[in-house]
Amino acid sequence: MPLYKTQAIVVNSVNFGEANRILTLYTFKFGKIQAVVKGIRKIKSRFGSSMELFTNCTLMLYRKEGKELYTVTQVEVINSLRFLKENLKKMVFGSYILEILLHFVPAEEKNEELYNLLIKTLINIEKKDYVEKIALTFAIQLLSIAGYKMRTDVCVICKTKPLDKGSLGLSYVFGGILCAKCSLNDEEALSISQDIFKTIKNVYKANIDTENSMNTNTDLTMETILLLNVFFENIVERKFKVPAVLKKLAIAF
Repeated sequence: MPLYKTQAIVVNSVNFGEANRILTLYTFKFGKIQAVVKGIRKIKSRFGSSMELFTNCTLMLYRKEGKELYTVTQVEVINSLRFLKENLKKMVFGSYILEILLHFVPAEEKNEELYNLLIKTLINIEKKDYVEKIALTFAIQLLSIAGYKMRTDVCVICKTKPLDKGSLGLSYVFGGILCAKCSLNDEEALSISQDIFKTIKNVYKANIDTENSMNTNTDLTMETILLLNVFFENIVERKFKVPAVLKKLAIAF
């Protein structure tokens, strides 16, 4: 039974039995996996608080033949992202990133590009103030990595009509942006304004490390995040929990 070593981000945590937890981890070597951490809820657990949500760590783990769950044997914290966890707004936006990853990304598909994007996104949310723009950039880049790269030059169906005029459609069926005419062919397409279209277009060119490269205001960014959330929900056929909190945050902040 081989022992594996990999870096990981803790995406989700569920209590299991009297003292254990089942974690969803996004790992560098294996993609998204689930692993049990035995005894972690005991007062004198050797794991302590090293496996909290958002934590970036190096793990030793194994999986018995025929079993779905890995078992964690050792953990070394790389970055606890403590300041993200201590700030309500940052924690909520970070939680939204993890929720997308939890439900949208398939299990056990290695993707180094996505792992690096996830790490970079969470570190930026912790360190920087423009968290709305960082979260939107992650969502759009994740769609691109997953094969839903939305063309911003022409309609994804007819591939001829430019998209710089009129009301457009965002289609999860066709996987992209539709011109006004083609959007009539998809009853479930989400209507998007030119302002939202330009926001998506700008974010495709944006550098997540630099706010100035994201040429959009905060209100429009939030509107685009909530619209794309419906796009994600339609694809996975389930409602996400965190967007309701995002709406309240948009009012509070």
